[in-house]
Amino acid sequence: MLKGNNFLHDDDNERSERLLLLSGNIDVHAATIGVSGTLLTWAQGASAAWENLRENALVQDGEMDEAYQHVQEKYAEAAELYAEAKIIFLLAFQEKRVFITFYSCPPAF
Repeated sequence: MLKGNNFLHDDDNERSERLLLLSGNIDVHAATIGVSGTLLTWAQGASAAWENLRENALVQDGEMDEAYQHVQEKYAEAAELYAEAKIIFLLAFQEKRVFITFYSCPPAF
């Protein structure tokens, strides 16, 4: 049961209930309140359109969660590869410095 006409503060369930009542009763009251044409067509399908949007939002929310998890996994892999590459670079740099010092070569970099 709706508690008031403050539809701007409806949660999703209240909005669903309000639109279900609108779509289910608009045909009876349309002539009395002067609703016709495009507005009447919208009112008749408002509940179904709202429920469709809610379902799509749930699917997209699930897809977003999966994408976020995938990004986190790839970030962890990249961080691990970066750490390994850094170690390899530092070891190679260190070997080159030892070689330059040992053979008294001028540094190339």
